[in-house]
Amino acid sequence: MRIGVYSIETIDSVSEIERYLKPYCSLMNYRQLFMSKEWIKSYCIVYKPNKMVFVYNTYTQDYILFEKQGSTLCCLGDPLNDFNLCNIREAHELEEWLHIIEQIKAIDRTTITLNCVTTRLSNGSIDALTMGMMIDLIASQNRKISSKYKRMQKKYCDTIQYNRITPNNPIFTQVLDHLLIGRRMVLSAKAPDNNRYSLDERFTAFIQLLCSQHSLHDFVYIDYGIVGDSIVSIVLFFQNNNDALYYLRWCLRSSNKISYGPLLDLWSINQDFLKGYHIIDFSRGNDSYKYRLGFNEYKLYNYVI
Repeated sequence: MRIGVYSIETIDSVSEIERYLKPYCSLMNYRQLFMSKEWIKSYCIVYKPNKMVFVYNTYTQDYILFEKQGSTLCCLGDPLNDFNLCNIREAHELEEWLHIIEQIKAIDRTTITLNCVTTRLSNGSIDALTMGMMIDLIASQNRKISSKYKRMQKKYCDTIQYNRITPNNPIFTQVLDHLLIGRRMVLSAKAPDNNRYSLDERFTAFIQLLCSQHSLHDFVYIDYGIVGDSIVSIVLFFQNNNDALYYLRWCLRSSNKISYGPLLDLWSINQDFLKGYHIIDFSRGNDSYKYRLGFNEYKLYNYVI
């Protein structure tokens, strides 16, 4: 179906629209990782969505992919994505996309969710219900770090050895597996219902497949800390255009009051700013340690249409 410059297609396989998808290297910024060819293909191979709706702007070549989950149409990959509709540049463009979404709703008679929209909807004719707001936290060079972490960093700077590796490193896969296994063990000890997506074995397979793609190798890296012969903290990053997205994290609980996770965070941030990065985005979620590291808030909005 066509509406003006927009094309709307119902598809069963991502191969039907693969020619339209953009590789991560050609996207505007790191927030579009979740709309990249690599992310979408990896997600479809592992999770095998039954029905997808592809909306494509033939003028700007922007696109959105939705998948049917029960009676709801949501952005493809949700809730694994930190950002959806991230290719929207201005508020008025968001209103244009929402008009198209209204047309889809009229045809499919389904509820549509827009999770983690980066622009607040303006008042207008769109019948949207605000379902909540997520906090995304971003590091800046002039941030104020808590005195506790500063003291800890100074005291243990010679105790922990830090490393940064890319997928071209022979041990990258081993460290990535360590991160995924360790993270699952930590989350399984907490409320399982709140972490059911991360605990799903498919999530592990998805991240492994995503990071194995050669076209992403220049855009993925892992930072990790070692004490003696043991890995005590790991972070998986994606980067693009001098910005970095901190996506997955794991750290070992210490018996001597060392906060291995935040200490690695401080090291990673310093390395990124030394490389000339502008933004280090520590993803959605208002965990207290992020505030103690001096991060700034960025608002994300959730809607149901």
